[in-house]
Amino acid sequence: MRNWAGLPVTNLAGGENVVFEIKAKAHLDLERPILGFTVRDRHGQVVFADNTFLTYRHDDIVVRAGETIVGRFAFQMPYLPTGDYGITVALATGNQAEHI
Repeated sequence: MRNWAGLPVTNLAGGENVVFEIKAKAHLDLERPILGFTVRDRHGQVVFADNTFLTYRHDDIVVRAGETIVGRFAFQMPYLPTGDYGITVALATGNQAEHI
């Protein structure tokens, strides 16, 4: 996670503009890949999430085995209670309803 100046951040405040970048290497060919992330609180409850599906749903993107795919998510950090949060990332193919 980086701020908009490109500097890495480890502690975030609500209202802060951030860029979250996901890089993944494909081990097999992927048609219509979806990169996404989920932020969860210490109880495992989803706080917020995002993915690339809606942005690229009309594009016929193919990532070949061995290639790297990058997703960048720019957003304003929501105001959350002070605490520890975890981020899970995922790479899938398909769509939001049916994916592998």
